[in-house]
Amino acid sequence: MIQPINRQWSRLRAYWTGVLTGEHQPFLLLLALFATFRVLTIFLFRPGGFIVDHSDYDFYYEWGALVPMGYHAFENLWTVYPPLFPAFMLTIFEWSSRVPQWVEPRLIFHLYFGAFMVAFECGNFICLYWLGRRLAHDDGVHHTHTVPETNIASAPAGFAAQMPAGLWPAVLYGFLFSPVYTMAGWFEAMPTFFLLLGLCLLLAKGPWWWLSALAAGLGFLTKLTPILLLPVAIRWLGAKLSLHAARHAWFIPNAPGNLGRPLVYTLLFFAVVIGLGYPLVGYNLDLAFVSFQIQPLRPPWQSIWAILDGYYGWGLVPISMRNLEGLSGPPASTRLPWTWISLGFLALYLFLYTRPYNWQRIRTPIAFTGLSVTLLFLYSKGWSPQFVVWILVFIVLLLPQPRWILAACVLMLTNLAESTIYLLMVPSQYLLIGTVFLRTGLLILLCLELVYQILPPADLQRGRVPGSQTGRNARIYAAIGRTLAPAVWSIMLVAIVAGTLGTPRLIDRYVRNQTANYACKPTVDRLQATADWPGTTLVTQQPALWHAMNPFVYRDYEFIIIDGYDTQDRYLETALARLDQQRAARHPDTAPEFWWVARADLDFPGSSPAQVWETFVAHPDVYMLGEYAEDPCTLRHVVDFRDRTPLAHATVPGAESDAGTGADTQSPAAIHLRDAAWQVDGSTGELRVVLYWQAQSALAASYTVFVHALDDTGALAGQQDNLPVEGLAPTTHWTPNAIIRDPYRLGSFDQPPTRLHVGLYDETGRVEFELPDGTVRDYIEIVLNP
Repeated sequence: MIQPINRQWSRLRAYWTGVLTGEHQPFLLLLALFATFRVLTIFLFRPGGFIVDHSDYDFYYEWGALVPMGYHAFENLWTVYPPLFPAFMLTIFEWSSRVPQWVEPRLIFHLYFGAFMVAFECGNFICLYWLGRRLAHDDGVHHTHTVPETNIASAPAGFAAQMPAGLWPAVLYGFLFSPVYTMAGWFEAMPTFFLLLGLCLLLAKGPWWWLSALAAGLGFLTKLTPILLLPVAIRWLGAKLSLHAARHAWFIPNAPGNLGRPLVYTLLFFAVVIGLGYPLVGYNLDLAFVSFQIQPLRPPWQSIWAILDGYYGWGLVPISMRNLEGLSGPPASTRLPWTWISLGFLALYLFLYTRPYNWQRIRTPIAFTGLSVTLLFLYSKGWSPQFVVWILVFIVLLLPQPRWILAACVLMLTNLAESTIYLLMVPSQYLLIGTVFLRTGLLILLCLELVYQILPPADLQRGRVPGSQTGRNARIYAAIGRTLAPAVWSIMLVAIVAGTLGTPRLIDRYVRNQTANYACKPTVDRLQATADWPGTTLVTQQPALWHAMNPFVYRDYEFIIIDGYDTQDRYLETALARLDQQRAARHPDTAPEFWWVARADLDFPGSSPAQVWETFVAHPDVYMLGEYAEDPCTLRHVVDFRDRTPLAHATVPGAESDAGTGADTQSPAAIHLRDAAWQVDGSTGELRVVLYWQAQSALAASYTVFVHALDDTGALAGQQDNLPVEGLAPTTHWTPNAIIRDPYRLGSFDQPPTRLHVGLYDETGRVEFELPDGTVRDYIEIVLNP
């Protein structure tokens, strides 16, 4: 039994392995990226063709507006960013402020700043292509494609292998969504470019390495992360970290492993940082290091540390940029031992950094830079959506495998879930916890993959591992390598299953949150409470109100918008005529009652002016059953008897007071059954009936209403007898000419009744009604259409 199952499983696994690694692999990867890109783009753009909300562009715009107020960075305004970025961004803001503004005042600045970000993104694309070519050349020289895939992802298979060298990382990067999203909302393309440019110059042949120090310095002055290139350059330029090297190489000019070039690189780096940075901060050292000073004031956000600290909010800086005194305030409260956490990550980094890797391989400095960046984000107190770009550039360069390209898609989807769905739409702590743990797990696995890539494959195959010559350690490293791929697939499988199962709950949570926070919730509650009765048509003149309210009422109501567009500008007449057409088109035998809703803070469109309601309700056969003003919405319960013939009328004794003598005198009074409506509940089969009574004058007697339901044989199937409106509106209390809405529940039926008999009676007997055809009966028959 077990052997056939294992055989089938092996065949299935072999089939899908062939699909994923064979000629279809490039198509499947591009399909995954294409689908992810398109899905996420839905969340990016808005009418108008550019991004204006929920990005740092808005913050930059507001920052620029402080300059005309007399605020200047590093003078009376602190900034969390190093000085090169403010100098760059504020210059662009100044240029944009000289252009006449559009309706949306932020547009010009967004376009200017975005254009410069596009330039840096193009630089990233070029750098990735160049680094990809260097990797492809180095991999082809130093090892073959027969190296096990669990060790090094050297070259993609199938069509990608036939591409020009280095093109595949650029193609993958071009199809990623998050770099596009980040470019349109943040400045991350700028420091990423300086980091990649520094790598390119460092790895270039010839004396270009000293320009790499300049690029790294400029990157550090833009954002601190590019400083990670400095220790990588020191190792690449020949420095060896050992006691033997310290004794016999560091200070000997011509010895391999001397500190000459690493020292020059370091001096150039700090020359750029100090020589350019000091003037840019206005020679004000008090505000020059705010990038470091502000971090203790911020609580962790959207990271594993935030979860452990019990903080689930935004990653906001707690004080204004204008508040210089606040910089000396107390640090954010925390229950985490940050000193020990910092020392732990520093020890881990130093351990990995001091291993005797083969630094002459092109892959080593690139992979170690990616490892350093990933460790930095694992250590970082917080996570913001733009950070993922730093991770993605190293995935496409070093890990162009199905599992890691799909992992990149998962990371981008996780970013969306955190930055948009959680923070703006569904504030579920379970969602944040799930996405944080997913991202953290993938970053840990990425660190392991990058460490494993740094290990020379030839050494592994010979049983040699950095720091050890034993075959046992080599087997351990090989075993770790074999577990990486299943671990990545497993975590993505868990993410897909959890996302699939959790999406309905997230949607339900979103709907409940929006319902609870909806401005017109009392109106919606009232409508939902009466939705099981006839008269489930809802009317408005305001399209914006329809868009906002329809999601809460569409299950129970036919919600229509009245529009009176007419080429002759007869908006009033056309709107009323179209109202009748729409109601009749939806329910030819519609109940006479419906609801009319308006919102005070919304305008009426020109083709449907407010006078439409005023004209409609002024008709003598239109009555208001109730008006509910629940700010900002007003809900009106309307009954419309226009063009509807009364079902019957009866003449009964009336009660009138003689104003002269004070004595009660009786005179004839008319009772009209103006109309009737009914509805059968689709789930329970319950028959509900509403009668609409009207008395032209006060009545002397109290009458009981009877409603009898008859089947197709004429037998009584159900009945209800009571004073009108379940005893709440005796006929002796009816206001002359007022409409009395009289509801009844006649029970559930397996076979719905075919007709009703309706009438009135008191202790003297039944009241006789005259029907429209002149017939006189003591009941009114209402045929129930199937």
